[in-house]
Amino acid sequence: MLNSPNDPIKRGDFEETGFCYTLSLISGKYKMIILYCLKEYEAVRFNELKRYLKTVSDKVLSASLKELEQDGLVLRNEYPQVPP
Repeated sequence: MLNSPNDPIKRGDFEETGFCYTLSLISGKYKMIILYCLKEYEAVRFNELKRYLKTVSDKVLSASLKELEQDGLVLRNEYPQVPP
């Protein structure tokens, strides 16, 4: 496969590689940290996640979470009750 003339790396066409696709999903200042927090703490509310990240603004956190959700990396559940 690596010696194939259709190999995207040999053609210099990195956009077609799985590595480039993965990077496009997780690139961003906070996305990897968000994914790590969600893995460690599982169900996390927005403000709780914001406390873990400390320097992130509401706008950036919300946008990052929406992108992760659109890419299928994060599932969002809305609970009707107010947290205790």
